Amino acid sequence: MITNDSPQRETSTTTAFHAEATSDTGTQLSRTMHDSAWQALRHQSIFRLAIVGVVSVMNITTFPPAENAPACYAIMALYAAMNIAILPLHPLRNLFILSCVMSITDVVAVTSVLWIAGGFPGPLSPYLPLFDDLYFLIPIVAAFQVYPGITAGAGVASAVGYALGASLSDPRPSAPYIFAHVVFISLAASCAVAASRIYHSRADTIGRLVVTRSVLLAQTMTAEERERQVISETLHDGALQNILAARQDVQEALESRADSREQLTRAEMALTDAAKQLRYSVGELRPELLSTQGLEAALHHVAITAAERGNFELEYSARQPFETDVDQIIFRAASEMLSNIVRHAQARHVIVHLDVDAVRTWLLIEDDGLGISPGAGEKARRSGHIGLASHQVRIEGAGGTMAVTSRDPQGTRVVMQIPTRRTDHEH
Repeated sequence: MITNDSPQRETSTTTAFHAEATSDTGTQLSRTMHDSAWQALRHQSIFRLAIVGVVSVMNITTFPPAENAPACYAIMALYAAMNIAILPLHPLRNLFILSCVMSITDVVAVTSVLWIAGGFPGPLSPYLPLFDDLYFLIPIVAAFQVYPGITAGAGVASAVGYALGASLSDPRPSAPYIFAHVVFISLAASCAVAASRIYHSRADTIGRLVVTRSVLLAQTMTAEERERQVISETLHDGALQNILAARQDVQEALESRADSREQLTRAEMALTDAAKQLRYSVGELRPELLSTQGLEAALHHVAITAAERGNFELEYSARQPFETDVDQIIFRAASEMLSNIVRHAQARHVIVHLDVDAVRTWLLIEDDGLGISPGAGEKARRSGHIGLASHQVRIEGAGGTMAVTSRDPQGTRVVMQIPTRRTDHEH
């Protein structure tokens, strides 16, 4: 007898792929957040360079520093060089630390320039009267990142840095002037934190969409592998075995000198069974009866075929006054359930009842077989068998429900309900 281990190999391949896709979910989300953080950090560097350029032009042309102009320009040049160095770099591993360092550098650079340029300006300063308002820009620049905590820290550092620097400078601005600036820096920091939270939420949403896309792709590929596995198992365990048995009977008949009617009869029966199994498999792949005669007739045909294959008594009833656009979903799920009964349930009696009205499409499939053990569904999904689970997702996606419960004293009961959406074509 010829054996084929391809179903087992396909099962392991599907299981491994499913496990790999699941384990990659957290990695993909982290990667997306990391890429968003790196893009934000580069945008911050561009904003900082623009601010340095504007301040330098204004200092040179309109409001020169009162003291130590070369040192002021040197600090600004060093600060600009740091930000320029970030732009061509490849994404670093720990962007959180780099973002913290750059936010601290913002406060240090602004405070240093103000100190060596002649002190913090007051309302009547002879040079740039709004130079200390650069503290407002520090939390605003920090808002363009996925770390709201760093934005909040930059806002606190800006307010504290300005308050300490202005209080200790000589000449010192008036207390109301300092207090007003601290209040408005804090307000700007609060708005910046809110903006950073929105940016973080947006990056997280994008990351989860990427993860969802990867999971859906994995599920699609798993479903394709599973369909191939089902076809392989059906052909291997059914039609192929019957054909091999028929060939063996024919060989025995050819080699036997006695009457070979018995061997030829067995061969004919085996070939007849193989033909039935092949017709059933082809019908599952492309249910022409569903498109030509509707759900009621197609479901009846599948149920009768399953009863013949599973050697169980069928109790069938149906009422479908019109076609709906969920007929395909119901038919596929019912076919899957009946196929499972044939292969695994060892049932003696099966009930199939279909009822369609203007409100909902309702299907009941009940058997007295071995039943479903607790946790069997989750175990099957982990091992790559997502047949019923995939149909449940489709039914829920159409606004319906699918309940799989144990039947007393033994067996399984499946109830499917989907809101009816009537099609224009009636049969």
